[in-house]
Parts: sequence; structure tokens; C-alpha cells
Amino acid sequence: MGELWLMRHGRVEMWHVKRFLGRTDVALDDHGRDQARWWGERLGPGHFESVWCTPLVRSRETASLVACGGNVDVAPELAEIDLGEWDGMFMDELKRFDPESFDARGRDIVNFRPPHGESFADLARRVIPCLEELLSRAASSERNHLVVGHLGVNRVFLAHVLGMEPGNLMRIEQGYACMNRIRLHSGSPRLMSANITPEVLTDILPPPARTPGQCQR
Repeated sequence: MGELWLMRHGRVEMWHVKRFLGRTDVALDDHGRDQARWWGERLGPGHFESVWCTPLVRSRETASLVACGGNVDVAPELAEIDLGEWDGMFMDELKRFDPESFDARGRDIVNFRPPHGESFADLARRVIPCLEELLSRAASSERNHLVVGHLGVNRVFLAHVLGMEPGNLMRIEQGYACMNRIRLHSGSPRLMSANITPEVLTDILPPPARTPGQCQR
């Protein structure tokens, strides 16, 4: 029985700046590319039966590197939350110019919608059916399936898998380039491992058998 491996994209440019990053299409930085290559070097293109990404470049680039240039399918339904007029804004900027809206979001993180944007409840309705379908496909196959998602996308699905109250989704940490393994057991999803990053594993895994920076084909 295969598993669904749900990954967050690698580290992005200006990662250290606190801003609202939804549909803003930023690229990976050099470290983010190295993170994705790390997984590709250790897993290789044959590990996954299918590899899926979102239309955003940070997801597409990560997926391509993990798949070692193999086939990657795009799932528009899995794009990151649409933050509307807030997308790309610095958090400190919003706190100064619209503190009431910023506080309102904190009071109801699940249902609050930025102007012309989505709430996390909207996001969950969009992404959960798609990810459940991919999980079912994985369960009926011999190999694992990979989805390279985003912070918000991963949080809402993992909260769903764990049966958490949606309002607690911010308690789920998702580092850049982390992997989460989900398996169906008697028809119910089980989280097998979560938030496993290259940095966590570097000290305990042996180096790849092939030349660093190359994918085995």
C-alpha cells in the first residue's frame, strides 16, 4: 500500500521577511533549491508513482527537483490560499494601516476573509477533496504519491487528517521542504510522520550513494 507524501516547497526568496504570502509568485532561493535536491538525491525518480505540484513557481520548482526532472502534474485546486488585497503585504505594514482587520483575523482565523480573498475555511473546502482523492489513489497503488504544497494547504489538510478543531491549525508547524507521510488504514487516514526536513535528517542519514547534485536515473 502506497502513502501520500505531502511536502512543503523549499525556502523562498526573502523568506526572513514577515509578509502575507499566498498567490504572490516568489521563487526558491539557493538554499530552497538545495533542500529540494537533497530529497531528490535520496529518493530518486522511481520512489513516487506520481508527483503533483501547484501552479505557483515555488511548488513547481521544488517538485521538479525532487522528481529529478521526471514528470510532474499540476493541480490548480492545491494553490496556496488567496489572500486578496493582503497578498504580498508586510505584516507590520498591515498592523499600522488596518489594525482592526489584523486583529479580526486573529480572533477568527478560520472564517476571516481579507478583501477579495479566501478564508481558511474556503481553502479547506477547495483542497481537502483533491488531497483525499490523491490519498485514495496512493492507497490502491504499490508506490507513494508526492504532493508539493504550501504552508496553508498543508495545515488545513493535516488538521483534517488529525480531526483537529480548524481553529487550531496554526499549531501545526511546517518547515520549508518538510515531508509529511499519510496512509489510509481501514478507510481512515493516519499521519505516519510530520514536518521532517532535510535539516532534521542530515545528521542521521548516510550520504547518498551517488555524486551530490546529481539524480540517479
